[in-house]
Amino acid sequence: MKKLSEKHKKYILNKQRRSFRNRKKRKYSIEVVATPTEMNLNEQYDITIAFFNKLRQICEETKKRFTIDFKPLREISPSAALVFTAEIDRIKRIKCFKRMRVIDFKKWNKNICLQLRDMGMFDLLNVNNLPPSFLHEKNDSDEYYIRFKAGDMASGEDAMKLQYLLNKLIETTVPNPKGLQKGLTEAMTNSINHAYPEEFIAHNLLKKKMWWMSASLNVKTRIMSIMFYDEGIGIPKSLPKTYPEYIKSLWGVLNSDAQMIQAATRINRTSTNQKTRGKGLKDIKDYIKESGKGLLKIMSFRGEYSYNSDGIESTKNRDTALKGTLIQWEVSL
Repeated sequence: MKKLSEKHKKYILNKQRRSFRNRKKRKYSIEVVATPTEMNLNEQYDITIAFFNKLRQICEETKKRFTIDFKPLREISPSAALVFTAEIDRIKRIKCFKRMRVIDFKKWNKNICLQLRDMGMFDLLNVNNLPPSFLHEKNDSDEYYIRFKAGDMASGEDAMKLQYLLNKLIETTVPNPKGLQKGLTEAMTNSINHAYPEEFIAHNLLKKKMWWMSASLNVKTRIMSIMFYDEGIGIPKSLPKTYPEYIKSLWGVLNSDAQMIQAATRINRTSTNQKTRGKGLKDIKDYIKESGKGLLKIMSFRGEYSYNSDGIESTKNRDTALKGTLIQWEVSL
């Protein structure tokens, strides 16, 4: 056998090292997903939803590791923050992460850091590498937040706890406290009973019937916002399963997701022989009706429905679907 020269040995060794590094790089390559500059579900709806869908796609359809780049983010609305946190919480539960870490934290926008901290995003996700000084830094924003709450059952106790925290935040009793408790409990009941049918759960990587909620108060405008979100099939798909005869009688009229949501807010469970507690989305709508000046907004799949305390309704249909249902009450104090 021909003896290899030292030069040849060195060449083969270097080639093997390069090959090993390339294999390692391919195996552990991490995709970076950058946030939009602005995240909200009004003016920036399509961009925001596209970002959420990108996270869902990477988590479910590939085994690729990825990280989220927060550095571009300059503004995020409370409702978008709720959906965003729910999406990351879902990833954490699916991937079985006990803890999560932030990357390049010093390069994030300071206001965004403080907002997400006050909303409890880092606590909910169990982030464990935040600078100690940041945890006690003062936030001069006009918006005060109640921390995110996640659950997988319909609990009147959770509704009462949120109401108690709101009372402390606004330093008085919330308008129509019984109506708020009924509306929140009904949102949870609808989510658990209708948003996650068995066939949906069977094909869903997250096997729990999860919901997320939060609230905020703008001390300047004195507007209180309460937000509730689930990642189920959405009202336009669940309504025909829940009230088939009622929907069949209106099928010629209801030809959009927004109209489906509007119909759902008009259904009284007792009039459709439903024995489930409460009156369905009607309880959610009635809170605004009975609380003075306020607005209800429900977004589900491609539909958007709004109702104000003057009784004016409006509907809108989007090109891009929100995966789940977002309910938001806004009440002027």
